[in-house]
Amino acid sequence: MDKVNMLTSDEANKYLCNLKGVGNKVADCILLYGFHKTDVFPTDTWIKKIYLDYNPSGINKSAVDIRNEFVSMYGNLSGYAQQYLF
Repeated sequence: MDKVNMLTSDEANKYLCNLKGVGNKVADCILLYGFHKTDVFPTDTWIKKIYLDYNPSGINKSAVDIRNEFVSMYGNLSGYAQQYLF
């Protein structure tokens, strides 16, 4: 796991997603809670519902697109923003 600490959050997400059963949301949760990487934004159905409450035109956006939008807005504070919204 030392390797994960040395990677950027995007690189670490890709690395973790190579593990069986780990997708983007779980990888981001591992990075946020386990490695304290606050520049990630775990996105699931509930976050998408919150997103659509404020942006109904985003109905066709994927979880990855929504994640990237929040990360671009909140940067290194994205993980905290996700917790507040959730």
